[in-house]
Amino acid sequence: MMSAMIVAMVLGMSIGVSFGLVLGAYLQGNLLLSTIFSVSVGGLAGLLIGAVYGILPAVEGFFTGLMSGMMGAMLAEMVPSQETILLLKFFVMLIFCSIALVYLIIKSSDHKVNTKYGVIKPIILIVLFISYLVTSDLYQNKIHHNHPKIDGHKLHQH
Repeated sequence: MMSAMIVAMVLGMSIGVSFGLVLGAYLQGNLLLSTIFSVSVGGLAGLLIGAVYGILPAVEGFFTGLMSGMMGAMLAEMVPSQETILLLKFFVMLIFCSIALVYLIIKSSDHKVNTKYGVIKPIILIVLFISYLVTSDLYQNKIHHNHPKIDGHKLHQH
């Protein structure tokens, strides 16, 4: 039972923080919407992952995802966009490390996993990769955007 709660907490936290960073970076300047969306995604992810193991891990995963989604959105709001991309890459790496850790915990425990929920994890990974790629593209577009004051100043130099 304890290993199931650890699995729900680790994956709920990883997914909640990552989606909080993605949504906070995408909705920069609108903390209310980014917090609401990231808390919803983090809580739902923790709930679905924990529901595979039972009601107690589901509750633990829900509240861990809820809290980490809120912290990810606040972190993305406070940090400049260049560092947000770096943090997002770090947390995506953390997700893959936590999935490997979860795999080791499941292999070492005697707990049986319900296989009808096995399709949820690949869907979550696909959504994370897509959001990672979209956020990286948004960052690249911000860098190469021409600023009128800077370009006008360059034209008037003699």
